[in-house]
Amino acid sequence: MDYRWYVVGDAEFGRETVEHLSIIAYRDRGRWFFIPPTFDERWKNKTRKMSASSTQTLPRFEDYKVNLHTGRTHWPKWIRKVSADEWRDNLDKLVGAPEINFAGKYFVSVHSCGTGCRYYTMTDLSNRRELDVLKAFDAGEPAPKTRAGHTYITDLVTRPNSKLLIAQYWISLPGGDKCSERAFLFNGHKLKPITSTRSICTVFESTSSTPSLIMRTRVSSEQP
Repeated sequence: MDYRWYVVGDAEFGRETVEHLSIIAYRDRGRWFFIPPTFDERWKNKTRKMSASSTQTLPRFEDYKVNLHTGRTHWPKWIRKVSADEWRDNLDKLVGAPEINFAGKYFVSVHSCGTGCRYYTMTDLSNRRELDVLKAFDAGEPAPKTRAGHTYITDLVTRPNSKLLIAQYWISLPGGDKCSERAFLFNGHKLKPITSTRSICTVFESTSSTPSLIMRTRVSSEQP
C-alpha cells in the first residue's frame, strides 16, 4: 500500500508523539507532499492507536441509568453547614452542598488541600457510608505525573441518575493546560474503565452547585 502525507497550513511534530522522524518533502504540480522514509509497522500501529483514542465515541450518561434514592438522606459526617449556601468539610474548606450527584444515591465531592492539591470523597447518602473508590483521582504531594513527566489534576463528571463517571485529566504543559478524558462504570463496589483515554475533552453543562461538576475544555497531546 502506498502512503502519502499531506500538510495543509501549519504543522507541528511534538516530542510527546514522535521520537525521531525524518521528512522528505517534494512538490508536484503546485502541491507539496511529505513522506517519512522509515514508515514501518511500529510507526503505523502507533499512529493508528493515537487516531483511535481521539475519535472514540464517549459513552452517554443516559445509557447507564439507575433509579434515584427517594428515602431519607444522611449528610456525610465530615460536612457542616455554615450558612444557607455555604458548606465546609473537616479541614474547613468550602465544598458543595450534599446532594445525590452520582449513581442514584452517592455524593461525590472534591476537596481542596492546598495549592495544586485536591482529593475526592464518595458518600452513600442513604446510610452515610464512605466508599474508598476515588483515590486514583487525587492530587497531592508528590503531584501525579504523566508517563512523560508532566503533572496533572483530575476533574470528575457525574450525573445523579447514572452510574457512568467521566474523568478529565488536566495536564500542565509549557504551552498551557491540555486535557484528555476516560469513561468509568461503577458496579456498586469499584470503578471499571470502559474506554481508552481520549485525547480530547467534552464540554459538560453543570447540573449542580457541586464544584466537581464545573467542567472546562481543551485538547490534549498525550495521555496520563
